[in-house]
Amino acid sequence: MNEFMRGIYASDVFIEKNTAKRLSEGAREFIRAYIFLASRSYEWGQFMFPLFPKLHALHEIVFLMNRQAKNANYAFNCAANSCSMDEDFIGRTAAVCRSVSPRLVPLRTIQRYLCHINMAWSEDAEDLKPIRGKKRKR
Repeated sequence: MNEFMRGIYASDVFIEKNTAKRLSEGAREFIRAYIFLASRSYEWGQFMFPLFPKLHALHEIVFLMNRQAKNANYAFNCAANSCSMDEDFIGRTAAVCRSVSPRLVPLRTIQRYLCHINMAWSEDAEDLKPIRGKKRKR
């Protein structure tokens, strides 16, 4: 699964046939192994591998990539439709949730993000200013 995730995030919008086959086969093997472990743990009365609906969605995505790789020279990269949230927001959003009304969390999160971007741009702008009347090198 790691290879699949690394592969789709490192690739372009269209993945070459051989790469797409390799990635999709690896992901399919992960799905098969997970389902096997889920069925075995169920038989033993230990519910350790729940079958989430997202597993089915992953199977559909992998199946589509594999089919495209078999029928064409390129397959569409499913990560092109991904909308991953920046990991940096996880801790920051939790801190905002504890300090403001629940209705204001989205607004405050975006406001703080914009403040951080503005500060970063301001710091970059400081680097671009000439130092004590000297012209900067280009």
